[in-house]
Amino acid sequence: MTLPSPASGDGSPAAVATRLTGRAVTRVRPLSGALAEAALDDGRTVVVKAPLAGGWRERVGVHQLFPLLVHAVLFGRGYAGQVLGVARSALAL
Repeated sequence: MTLPSPASGDGSPAAVATRLTGRAVTRVRPLSGALAEAALDDGRTVVVKAPLAGGWRERVGVHQLFPLLVHAVLFGRGYAGQVLGVARSALAL
């Protein structure tokens, strides 16, 4: 039996954009073909495969949880509040 690593993500466009940039995807605008422009919460944009699966906004925190946990372990309690907030949101899905 093979178990996936939680660090690998699910490969969805929203997960990839979130992991690569460390930022949350806030808006998606379709481009031509199978591409979309994803706006990030810091004002930047990235191009991702489209379409994003329904409910992607609600799952952004799920994609950020593992990197946040790593930061909490490496850099301390400053990330605890953010980790707890994201974890609670993920459990509410």
